[in-house]
Amino acid sequence: MDKTEIYIKMCKKAAKDLGFDGKKKPEIGDWRVESSGKIYLVSEPIGWWEDDTPLYRQDQLQEMILSGYVPQEGGYSPTYWLLHKFKQMLYAATSMEQLWLASAMEEKCNKVWTGEDWR
Repeated sequence: MDKTEIYIKMCKKAAKDLGFDGKKKPEIGDWRVESSGKIYLVSEPIGWWEDDTPLYRQDQLQEMILSGYVPQEGGYSPTYWLLHKFKQMLYAATSMEQLWLASAMEEKCNKVWTGEDWR
């Protein structure tokens, strides 16, 4: 799980675009970041705090964009497709979570990460 400063920043700036409103209870296994910067793994789904940000797991990001994925001729995996699609990304991702988040934002919101913000 990517818990780097840059991934936290990417998630904070993407949360609203990806539909996070803080109303849906987190599930066990979700990651959250408090406004203080503390990172927690949810072990009891009691709810989000006011300024929490979700740290999206790779499987959650894949679900966002691959729910209608149909394997193409040649049987390429979703990860191969993702790496091929983003081989000329503006931002050099340092984790698969960053790469999948960039893909989700591009597919759902038509935005790319500049290194500072989604545009």
